[in-house]
Amino acid sequence: MSLDINLYRDRLNAYKVSGEEGKIDFIKKQILDDFMGNPSHEEVKISNVTRDVHIVSEGQKGIRLLCKPNEDINAGEYIIWNNRYFLCTYRFPDDKVQTKGTIQECNHTLKWINKNDQLITRPCIEVARTLYTTGVKDEKVIEIPNGMVGIQLPYDEETKQLNRGDSFVFNKTKYKVTFYDEATYKGLVILICTEEAQASHLDDMVNEIADRWVQTPNGKVDRLPWLDNQQPPEEEIPTDPIEGITYTITSIDKYGSINVSEIFGGDWAKYTIHKLIDGVEVAGVFTFAIDNTNLATITSSTDNTVTITAKNVTRGGDVKLTVTDTETNQVAIEQNIKILEY
Repeated sequence: MSLDINLYRDRLNAYKVSGEEGKIDFIKKQILDDFMGNPSHEEVKISNVTRDVHIVSEGQKGIRLLCKPNEDINAGEYIIWNNRYFLCTYRFPDDKVQTKGTIQECNHTLKWINKNDQLITRPCIEVARTLYTTGVKDEKVIEIPNGMVGIQLPYDEETKQLNRGDSFVFNKTKYKVTFYDEATYKGLVILICTEEAQASHLDDMVNEIADRWVQTPNGKVDRLPWLDNQQPPEEEIPTDPIEGITYTITSIDKYGSINVSEIFGGDWAKYTIHKLIDGVEVAGVFTFAIDNTNLATITSSTDNTVTITAKNVTRGGDVKLTVTDTETNQVAIEQNIKILEY
């Protein structure tokens, strides 16, 4: 929807030219007179309070939200509009007549466990290129290097406890906070997170929660025992190849995709094991097993291939494929496969 922004500018200019404080109330009344009937009128929730606002799309400059006179929006507040979460990234300083802010849609929900072992979730803005606040004159820009992501969050009692070195899991990858900034953008916390080589056996990759389990002398302790009945993943202990023997795995699914790590319910993927001695591939004979037949089954196999078909389930999960070399009786490959709901 479009707003007659020129009308608003004319009214504001009238105030600025006259310099009369009494004009402010007059302009506010003019705005209120046509506020609800304006085509840009929307009903949203700001910090869970229902508000009437005008929303104006300004192209590359982003989305501007204009409050009714005498109502506020601040940087760091959440806006729920059409069942989607937005974050106010900037409040304009000129608020004599009405408060205005720039908003941006949240594209991810970040999860972490706080110092009291409480699960915290926050909608956030995640970007992998350039992080900046639209609509701000002389705005500061943060360039994000390759292999990193930038996160914008509200500055609140939970986010201000975050520190460099804290970890998150999202996009099926573990990240560690390497940059924390609560000063550049008022009302916001900026995180730059670096991709880790691999997740830990203490991370919950199903629910995307880093460091869910704590290693103790008596075993692993679940910090979120109420969440589900999931068991922590086994710690992967690297083994040296036997007499120069190494193994690799390739895969393809029914759609022709390769390097398959996910299978939707009712679909299949075929995995091929390659055995190499001193870098030269040789024929190998293997046995295959999966650890969760409630989610998937082995529907066919040859000496070095196996086809796994996902069941039609209403809740997905992980299946571990274990491949054993019959010649050496050693585990050649352990492959985690995510089964998704159909």
